[in-house]
Amino acid sequence: FTISRLFSAATRGIVPGMCLLFTNILRDRAAHLNFGIAVINTIKHENPKLWTSVFKDELREMMIDGLGVEYAYAIKTLPIGIDSPSGVAVAAYLRFIINSRCKQIGIAPIYPAVTNPFTWTVGTTCPNDTPTTITPISSNELDWG
Repeated sequence: FTISRLFSAATRGIVPGMCLLFTNILRDRAAHLNFGIAVINTIKHENPKLWTSVFKDELREMMIDGLGVEYAYAIKTLPIGIDSPSGVAVAAYLRFIINSRCKQIGIAPIYPAVTNPFTWTVGTTCPNDTPTTITPISSNELDWG
């Protein structure tokens, strides 16, 4: 499934567990990113002398390197076809995300002319109205027949 197909299926009540799994992965990834952003902003606040143009350039280089890694991963893991985003769209989205992170830490965008090519991602969440129950494997309630 591509992300869009996953969310589409989830809105129809199909694969709610998979959607919940993906939502949790995205939540955890956001928590890690927010932690890093908080660390950088704390450094800026508590040690402003460290917030130099050299440090900003190092952050930009790390983001550009990260873009290369993310893009290579996306190209290898996303099948290219009618129901999948193109490599160009993935690259544009990753650049859009980098610009968002730059804004969060107070540096100029690296790719100023980029907009979000995946507008459907804005405010998208998996529906939570489908009850999910996890039955422990050690339970005698499982029916294997």
